[in-house]
Amino acid sequence: MKKVIFLLLGILVVGMVVHWKRVSDQEALMAKERAAWAQAKGELEAALQKKATAPLPPPIIIKEKELVQVPALADPREIIARLKEIKISSAGPQTKNSRIAIQHFENLIACGTNALPPIREFLLLNQEVDYDSWISPRASRDGRVSTSFVLPPSLRFGLFDVSRHIGGEEAELLLSEILEMTGRGAELAYLARVLQEIAPDKYREMALNNARELLANPLTGTSSGLDRYDREYLYGVLSFFGDASFAGEAQAQLARADGSVDRGALRYLQQTLGEQALPFIAQKYDDPALNSSGKERLGRFALNFAGLNPQADALWRHAILDKTLPLSERNELIEDLNQDGFESTKNPTARDLVLITNRLALIERHRGEADHRRITDGFNEAERDLRRMLERHAARQAQKP
Repeated sequence: MKKVIFLLLGILVVGMVVHWKRVSDQEALMAKERAAWAQAKGELEAALQKKATAPLPPPIIIKEKELVQVPALADPREIIARLKEIKISSAGPQTKNSRIAIQHFENLIACGTNALPPIREFLLLNQEVDYDSWISPRASRDGRVSTSFVLPPSLRFGLFDVSRHIGGEEAELLLSEILEMTGRGAELAYLARVLQEIAPDKYREMALNNARELLANPLTGTSSGLDRYDREYLYGVLSFFGDASFAGEAQAQLARADGSVDRGALRYLQQTLGEQALPFIAQKYDDPALNSSGKERLGRFALNFAGLNPQADALWRHAILDKTLPLSERNELIEDLNQDGFESTKNPTARDLVLITNRLALIERHRGEADHRRITDGFNEAERDLRRMLERHAARQAQKP
């Protein structure tokens, strides 16, 4: 037993000696590292002190003649010629060619007023090159036109934009010259807005006269995709300037020979006459020459005022119960009670809140007249959506301090 105790004491002593030596070695190593760090710190502080007291070197002066200019095409005619050759379509290399076209337009802007005479020469030729790219604005069936774009929808629109950016009297004169002579609704709509920004109301009558003339005597022969909604653009010009003088002609042009309705004329009547056009619209709805698509559009015209105008309520009801219309269109005229005619569906105005309440009453009044399950479903869906609008509005109001 004593031998075992002595053996354990020996092992313990040896372990303590080994541990003490290891601690001593670590302390010696740490002391050595601290000394090295202190020396490095001293050397760095000395170097920084020396740098701080050293005199500053003389400034480097870059002379203007030493600036390197990025080479660019200096001849505007050559730039336009290259732009005519660029093909940008859904079937071609869009990204590369789009970048090249954008750079050429920027180069033309850099040419300043020297680019305006060649631009005018090309525009007077009435030639066009469409750019079919995902970054270009598309033809708009509602008659709206964008005056800001990364890549223009065509070469002519690109040259309009270049002239606009060059600016000055010569550029303004060029744009107004094309405004007066163009036979394209898209061009007229774009130029009318641009010139209105440059010189408010200076070219108003010129734009209106041209729009009225083209609506009465449209030009033919263009194949550009931009001219697909030509009449919508022309009516859009009249609406842009708030001109209701063409309302009589718009009413006469509303029904087309194929039984459809002229979208541009209908939107123009809505934007200029508003509710005052309802008597004519209601009378036109019963025109036997109208097809179901034309009737649906007139019913949707009434939908914009349903809930605030008794005549609109009556025409809307007439449309949703009209069995000559497809069930899908009747259903949508009901479901869209939650969107058409509102100033803001996300943040309803005081007028919108009255409209919601009135439309809920309209649903309750006519729900029992449903002659098909889909019509009933339309009423139920519209009611749910309108009530959600009220609930969201109430929740936002409750969060306000």
